Amino acid sequence: MIETNSGVVAVSRGGNLYSGGAYEGRFNVSPLPGKNSNRITRTYLPAAFHPNPKNILFVGLGSGSWVQVLAHDPDVETITVVEINPGFVDVVRRQPIVASLLKNPKVKIVVDDGRRYLRATDQRFDLIVQNTIVYWRAHATNLLSAEYFALTKARLRPGGRLYVNTTRSSVVHKTLLSVFPHALRYQNMFIVGNEPIAINRARFEAKLRLWKIDGNPVVPDALQYRNLFEFLINPTWTGSPTWETRTAIARRTRDITTLTDDNMATEFRWTKAYPKSRSKAPEK
Repeated sequence: MIETNSGVVAVSRGGNLYSGGAYEGRFNVSPLPGKNSNRITRTYLPAAFHPNPKNILFVGLGSGSWVQVLAHDPDVETITVVEINPGFVDVVRRQPIVASLLKNPKVKIVVDDGRRYLRATDQRFDLIVQNTIVYWRAHATNLLSAEYFALTKARLRPGGRLYVNTTRSSVVHKTLLSVFPHALRYQNMFIVGNEPIAINRARFEAKLRLWKIDGNPVVPDALQYRNLFEFLINPTWTGSPTWETRTAIARRTRDITTLTDDNMATEFRWTKAYPKSRSKAPEK
């Protein structure tokens, strides 16, 4: 357990990571079935939807597992990680599976608020990744509002993508659609951008052949390249389809409000955010 001015970070005996008493993730970089304890497969997906993500911005370090994976993408040149709580850096340093990212020349860690950093920088990124805290936690609006997403949109290069964990909030889904013209949902992740989004299977499988983390092949068995893609496309996902198009998302969320800095709808359960189910708790 590590306490800083930005809060408490803790690792359980079972290997779960917590921040402020809420679950943040686990330490794992293997996407293979049976080892995918933190659904790290989601982190490999940019290889299928972005042809050349040279410069990446990570908003939030978390367990470091996502950063460790993409730092070893053969096409990636630089990763800037913005993390408000330096306690996460100390935790990563103590976990052998991710500790090497702190010495990786591709990776730069900035201790700052993600939104403040985006306002201050004039840098543009091919990919912005945000494995966000659950939408109902305090201050979640700061990283999920329409105003914030407009800021990320302005920091994308041509062809750039924002890849964000919505933690299955329909309000956040609606908000992303209000800012970006193109969107695709994968499980609880949204891929959004200013240009059409396509999934390229051949590029994904080719990338896996080259992908090594700390010298170890991500997929040691050549037969598993194909199997891993099938697992990625059709995993067990309870409660909703694995993939959803922008048209389907818009239809599903047509009566839901967008999240703004002013209404803070997901944090305060603003009833107009969920007009058809006011007596029910929002999905988790």
